[in-house]
Amino acid sequence: MSYFKVAFLIATLTLVLLATLSTAFVWFWRRRYTKERFAFAALGTIGSLTLALIAAIAGKAMPWHVASLFIEWFTGKKVELPSPDIADYGFLVCIYAIGIWAIKGIFERWDGNVSERHYLLEQERTRLNLAEEGIRELTRLIRREEPPTPYQSQKVGFVAPLDSVKTLAPWRERARELFKLKNPSITIDLSSDWHEEANCWIGRHTKNGNCVGLICENFAPGNNMLLKSAAYATAVADRQDRGIELILALENGPPRIYKFSGVSIRVLTEDGMLSDLVNWDDYLSDVTSRVEQQKLPDSKLTLSEVCVSAVIKSAYPKSEHTEDFEDYIDEWVADHSQRQLALLGDYGQGKSTAALLLTYRHLRNPDSFRIPIHIELRGASPRNLSPLEMLGAWGARYNISAKALMQLHAAGRLLIIFEGFDEMSLIGDAEMRLDHFKTLWQFCSPKAKILITGRPNFFFDEEELIASLGISVPISGKPYCQALRLEPFDVDRMHLALRKHDEAARTQICEFATQNSEFRELVSRPSLLHIVSVLWTQEKLAEKLGTLSSAYVMRLFVQHSYRRQGLKEDASPGFMALTSSEREYFMKGIATFMVTKRLQNQITGVHLKDAIDTLIDSIPESVSLTSSALSGEVREPLANRIAASEYGRDHVHTDVRTCGLLVDDPAATGCFRFGHKSFMEYLFAETLHNSVAESNSHVDISLLNACNARAADIAYLPVSITFLSELLSEESRTSQKNEAGVASTLLRLMLGPGKINYFLGRCILPSLILVSRMRSASLLLRVSVFAFGLFSLLIAAVVLVRGDGGFQRTSTFLASLVTGSVASGIIGAVQASLLMRMRNLRYRSRSRDIIGAIIVWNTVCRKLEIDDEVMHLVAGVGWIPWFKGKPFDYFLDLTSGDFPSS
Repeated sequence: MSYFKVAFLIATLTLVLLATLSTAFVWFWRRRYTKERFAFAALGTIGSLTLALIAAIAGKAMPWHVASLFIEWFTGKKVELPSPDIADYGFLVCIYAIGIWAIKGIFERWDGNVSERHYLLEQERTRLNLAEEGIRELTRLIRREEPPTPYQSQKVGFVAPLDSVKTLAPWRERARELFKLKNPSITIDLSSDWHEEANCWIGRHTKNGNCVGLICENFAPGNNMLLKSAAYATAVADRQDRGIELILALENGPPRIYKFSGVSIRVLTEDGMLSDLVNWDDYLSDVTSRVEQQKLPDSKLTLSEVCVSAVIKSAYPKSEHTEDFEDYIDEWVADHSQRQLALLGDYGQGKSTAALLLTYRHLRNPDSFRIPIHIELRGASPRNLSPLEMLGAWGARYNISAKALMQLHAAGRLLIIFEGFDEMSLIGDAEMRLDHFKTLWQFCSPKAKILITGRPNFFFDEEELIASLGISVPISGKPYCQALRLEPFDVDRMHLALRKHDEAARTQICEFATQNSEFRELVSRPSLLHIVSVLWTQEKLAEKLGTLSSAYVMRLFVQHSYRRQGLKEDASPGFMALTSSEREYFMKGIATFMVTKRLQNQITGVHLKDAIDTLIDSIPESVSLTSSALSGEVREPLANRIAASEYGRDHVHTDVRTCGLLVDDPAATGCFRFGHKSFMEYLFAETLHNSVAESNSHVDISLLNACNARAADIAYLPVSITFLSELLSEESRTSQKNEAGVASTLLRLMLGPGKINYFLGRCILPSLILVSRMRSASLLLRVSVFAFGLFSLLIAAVVLVRGDGGFQRTSTFLASLVTGSVASGIIGAVQASLLMRMRNLRYRSRSRDIIGAIIVWNTVCRKLEIDDEVMHLVAGVGWIPWFKGKPFDYFLDLTSGDFPSS
């Protein structure tokens, strides 16, 4: 075979390789590249395949003969090549045909990004030609024109729910419902009892059988019209040989009695029927008790003694102007527009408190026209309920009719407050979350006033937030929502909130907040301000100002709560209540169980029982043995104490429910929750941290295993990630651990205690980083890497198979193998990503765990401000020149998309 033919064959095969890899790359990132770019790459592949076929036939050498030629060159031994026969040519043509068919099929069934031009052609059912589109793209590249504009598909599911709201029902239907609610012994059939000619309903008393004529008018009618309706109704009753009571239902007008020659007509107005439709006593008593009587956690004070009016500013549209929340609400309630409000705020900023105090203030105000209905969304699934069912579930606790509430709402007599949308259940994806809000906004009738509160990080992005909350520019006659944002406490409001606390503590806290910006940021959250004030003297926090963080304060408060419970003696002989360390174990276990099950700080009695039983069966003996003898707490293992008591397990259930951080959930009968959602978020973060950072980490590892928890679960809780970051930062300060040590510890934590997960994670991490880095690299660099890897592997194979013995063979082989391994690792990473699709790994059990863990690891390291070079070294790619000076942000863009916020 001539030198020219060999060179031409090798050149065409190299061209085939490069073109194929380029086409595969465009296909893999088809969400980024348009169909035109694929056509251009595919046309290059087809052209190179054609050239290779011609070279093989003309040179009478098959592509697989090239390996033998390389062996001949490297070894100096003559290799006899067999002459191709008809079977070889036929096989080569088949491979060529299959390649063309596969490329053409991908083009025709393209499911990636499309340009606006292609979208219009597809809508016109115009058939596209691969060669024509490839040449068009080549022409564009030669002329250096702008790339085709990608088509932006319309997100049908993100239509704002407020765009379609219910209109007010006709007065005749509302009058019928109100009259029936006031007089349950009267039946009026909706389909057959309406008489259009007299504009009245004719129903019947179920007790005496007499008829009831309900004449419906928007305004007081003239005497003649009223007499006509009365005569008609009387005639109907006479034909049935029944007596009749005549009533005029007026939407607008004063109550009175009409008398015409022996005919008496009683007038009922909408205001009159609505005024005493519902008995609010139980509801008022419950709200008053929560504000004036229930003590705050670990405090003798009530909410009424520490409450401060919130300060807000507009979030959408954005404004820096601040206003008093109560004054703003009073003005909003008084206006007649269809503007609704969303109150947004981060954890601990007082959203729930503001909603409860608003309810309390309006309920106790005799001049308030609207009655506030405080509906807690914790654990609820509005998407599966109708508005009537939601009101029914709320009203059942106070013996209030849902139909009566609907009538009051339709008449503009209610202020609906939906509290805590971020704690709803079944929030797996954007569509599910949007469905929840579609139900909530069904309450938006023309006279409605609705306030909804929650954390803004509940939503994936701003687009989803705006769509779900119905935020839009005000349009006359159209409902819309305005988003408000709670402002942190300033020092003056801190001083006011601490008005009932010890004067010395109040003065010190406010002075420190004035002098230290980090401490001021910490106590500017009302929930943390309360915790700091409770622990200020006892824990001597004034001496620990430099170490204070949200996680540190939360840990002190939780530990204080455990200690405060003390030692309890149960009614059963010989059984002692849980010790502080045991109570801590169960609280962390329940928090972990709730996070794993996505229970959003609400757990039913059945789930709680299952969780406690699981934790009882899994508790290590060392938990009981860590109790201090000085505290007087028992050190006997819990399992032994349960076995020795007839009702031991029941006592544990009771202790966990009543003596820990759990409280009854007023939003749902028979359910429990942590006193604040941040307790659950902190406890889970502490559990993850302790599983690798503490000497007795086996306790937390046992707890995680018992609940089937994964480190990746923390990705759903942004606040927990913050707590975990603070715990690790605190550990690095106290242990003098360097950045590499912190990053390594965190990676081990995220990948979990299992050796298999850790091994696979350390293997997968470099490959994923290489794939991500290749995305931003130039096309020339990517192609060069692929070609270099394959060429290196080929050299290694040749030396291994045909090379002579001795040092030359060994050294050449080792050098080639090392080089080839590096390049093949890159190729393998890309091939793995092509097969598994990096974004889809989370749908496979173990891969999902590993990818989620790596994503959280990247996020937490960024929060800890760990140097990018250190992270590259810990990840195992710091020695590769491509990563020098590059930011370690390969997985940050996946955090929200793959793992939605809580």
